[in-house]
Amino acid sequence: MTKITDWVSRGRLAALMLAIVLVVSACSSNSGGTNNGSQPSPGGTNTQDDEGAKQQAPASQGTVELIAYFPGDTPQDFDRVLGEVNKKLEADGIGAKLNISFIPWDDYGQVTQLRATAGEKFDMFLEAQWLHIEPMIADKAIIPLDEYVANSPNLLASIPELMWEQNKFHDRIYGIPLGTTQGNWRGFTIRKDLREKHGFPEITTVEQLEAFLYLMKEKEPALIPFGIDGRYANDLPAMFDPLNYSGEYHNYEHLGSQVSLDVKNNRVLSNFEIGFLQGAMERIFRYVNDGILDRNLLQEQNSVELFNNGQFAATIYEATGVEGLKYLPLMEKVEGAELEFILLEAEGVKPISRFEQWNFLSVPASSDHPEKVIEVMDWLSIQENHDLLEYGIEGVHWEAVGEDAYQVIKGTSYEFPGYVMTWRPDLVRMPSHMHPDDKKYFEMARHADTFQRAVSSGFTPDLTSLNTEIAQLNSVLTTLNQPLSVGLLDPKKYYSQLVEQVNAAGMDRIVEEIRQQYEAFTQK
Repeated sequence: MTKITDWVSRGRLAALMLAIVLVVSACSSNSGGTNNGSQPSPGGTNTQDDEGAKQQAPASQGTVELIAYFPGDTPQDFDRVLGEVNKKLEADGIGAKLNISFIPWDDYGQVTQLRATAGEKFDMFLEAQWLHIEPMIADKAIIPLDEYVANSPNLLASIPELMWEQNKFHDRIYGIPLGTTQGNWRGFTIRKDLREKHGFPEITTVEQLEAFLYLMKEKEPALIPFGIDGRYANDLPAMFDPLNYSGEYHNYEHLGSQVSLDVKNNRVLSNFEIGFLQGAMERIFRYVNDGILDRNLLQEQNSVELFNNGQFAATIYEATGVEGLKYLPLMEKVEGAELEFILLEAEGVKPISRFEQWNFLSVPASSDHPEKVIEVMDWLSIQENHDLLEYGIEGVHWEAVGEDAYQVIKGTSYEFPGYVMTWRPDLVRMPSHMHPDDKKYFEMARHADTFQRAVSSGFTPDLTSLNTEIAQLNSVLTTLNQPLSVGLLDPKKYYSQLVEQVNAAGMDRIVEEIRQQYEAFTQK
């Protein structure tokens, strides 16, 4: 297993996957032209002359033009929406207009780092742990925002206090934390119609889930009982381990690079010293050999589509407000199909969270207008303004349903990637067609009291001095840990070999370095 608490918090990979899901799934009709971000656009839109050179129009007198760079493709109808945003910014007396360029994902990280470190004049961009926020802080390429945030009442109110506190770097705000939930809450998506067809009771434990999957193997032989994309496959041992749902896993908090904190004994140790990992791997080995999991799942990249086409009886789920929406097409494609989302924590057990977000709106040191950037972020923390940029023009792109839901108007496809600028836990609207279970769980995941705070919250190790050991460790994880985690090797034969090779790669030094850093962190 790659990480003890990864099925509870996947960290960097989760943020990246979430970003990709939102671009591909939520923004399913991004057919607008792609802006490579080589120059910002005039007044918020990118125009070209006959030879393709972008022309920049001057901003209105007294109005500051704020240049922003974000990843991905330009949303369809974006110029129209941004024009309305800038009109309202002017009408509300903010004294700023937005000029947003989108840079292809493959180029975004390098382009933004080069522009910020070179001192290019721009004002805001998406930053993250999975991009380069720590190096940018070290290089003084981005600035702390505490003094500006302190004078932004709407922004402060729209983001919970704990979310502010747990998303500082070196005790400073180097980016506005962007998120809609307070933790990663994961479970399973199942075919409710098949469960009821075979008279199986509602599933409330992982043992019941296992029994259901074996029933599907027996009664629905044309289906694969459980499907998952290869990128999540390393999570399988924890995913199906009953100890994960009884709270036992909460006693071991992942600190980084296969190292965990033994909470009960306040001890930092290697993941491979934890006694139940081999048993969790043995369960997955059994599932593969019994046909519950496909032997080639590491190569699978389209599990959502396969589930929606009726080829799986169950798959994964996460209460993000996005994950559940991906599975709704099942009910249109497969006659009589019904969905069910299940979360399996035992009574009294809360999912654990470090309350970290993985997307931030940061301001480069080269910006001449940091106060205006935060003033606009404060303005976007008002529901009406938030909705305009995130959902589009009301009555044209969307319409409200009740107080906290919306529906897209047929024939339109505006989808703004909220994770770059507009996500606020208290302002998000839910799609009106959201599955009732999904809506309930997402609403719960937006509140901090749904989760148990991790003891090690706020700690992030600096692994710079461990580059050699980390490289050697990753090699072992690829050759042995991964095939063990996905059931391709028998743990009874190979787990001891994994432990030997992990230790030979320098695990002791990794543990010791992280132990010293964690002790220093706790003494602050």
